[in-house]
Amino acid sequence: MALVVISACSGPSPQEAALAREMAYMQPMRSESDDAVVGFDIKGTQMSVGIDLNEWETIDDDADQAIKTEALSRWKTAWSKENPGKHATLTVRLVDYHGHEFFRETARV
Repeated sequence: MALVVISACSGPSPQEAALAREMAYMQPMRSESDDAVVGFDIKGTQMSVGIDLNEWETIDDDADQAIKTEALSRWKTAWSKENPGKHATLTVRLVDYHGHEFFRETARV
């Protein structure tokens, strides 16, 4: 009798699928930010938003604040959808391409 292992063909784990949905929820920020937002990295209850500092320098103070506000708002919504009924302190960080943090905000959900 032959035993066939199909694990390599299986889909993503529930955690990987949840992470993919969270990332997809954040993606509209990339097109709405005048190219200042370049990516996202999610680890547990912390999300890092990658910022192109050259582009960041060209936006005004209102757009700067709007990006910060939207990042936290979107992260709270995405995390809450994937973790119904759970509570946590979420952290949003803005980081440059070297990973240096230049903004951090937290919120309870």
